[in-house]
Amino acid sequence: MDRQRRQYARYANRRRPRLRASAAQGDVARRGIATAQPDPAGISRDGRATQGHAQRNRCSRRRHAADALPAGLCCRSRPVAKTGAAELPGRMTEPPLAFRIVNWIAIIDQLTTTEGNRLLKPLGLPLPQLVVLNHFSHRPDEAKTVTSIARALQQPQPGVTKTVQKMVALGFLRERSNGADGRSKFLVLTPAGLAKHRAAVAALTPWTQRAFADWSEKDQRTLFAMLDRLKIWFDRDRDQPRP
Repeated sequence: MDRQRRQYARYANRRRPRLRASAAQGDVARRGIATAQPDPAGISRDGRATQGHAQRNRCSRRRHAADALPAGLCCRSRPVAKTGAAELPGRMTEPPLAFRIVNWIAIIDQLTTTEGNRLLKPLGLPLPQLVVLNHFSHRPDEAKTVTSIARALQQPQPGVTKTVQKMVALGFLRERSNGADGRSKFLVLTPAGLAKHRAAVAALTPWTQRAFADWSEKDQRTLFAMLDRLKIWFDRDRDQPRP
C-alpha cells in the first residue's frame, strides 16, 4: 500500500507543472480574445469596456447593451456624424417660375376636385362623368369614339370605357354604329346628358363665384386669357414628337 502511494505521489508531481502551464496558456488566450473583441458601441477607444463586458458575459447570463445592440443603438454609442441636414435649407434654391406656375395649377386641381365631388354628390354625378360631359358640351352635336375621348382627356382607355358605359346606361350618352370601323361605336350626347351637365354647372357656380368674389371682371378675364394661352400650348405640345 505504501509503495502504491509513493508511486502515485511521484506521478502527480510530474503532472502538476504541465497542468499549470496549460492553465496559464489558456488564461492568456482568453485574455487575448477578450481584448481583441470589437467595440460596437464605442464605449472606449482602447476596448477596455468591451473586454470587461466579455469577461462578465462568460460568467453570467446578464448581457450588456453594448454586446446585444448593433452599432449606433446603444445609449452610450459614439456621437453620430453630422449630415449637414441643418444646413440644407440655406442651400435650397427657389424653383423656376414656370415650374411654380404649373405646380400651382396642379394644387388648385387637387383642392377643387375634393370640393367638387362633395357638391356633385346630391346629383349622383361623379367628377369623371362631369369631365366627359364637359368634353361633349363644347360641340354637343359631334359624335366621338372612346379612343378620341381618352386621347383628348389624356386618360387610360380602359378607365374611359368604364365611365362611358355607365353614362350610356344612365342615358347621358347614346351609342351609334360606326360605318368606317365595325369594331368601335360613335357616342353622342343626349338631351338628358346635356340637362345633367347644366345642373352640375348650376351646383358648382356659387362655390366658384365665391372664389372670385374680390376679383374684378377685368382680372378674371385676364387670368382666363392667360390660362387659355397656356392650355393651347400644352394641347399642341402633346402631339410633338419626343426624343
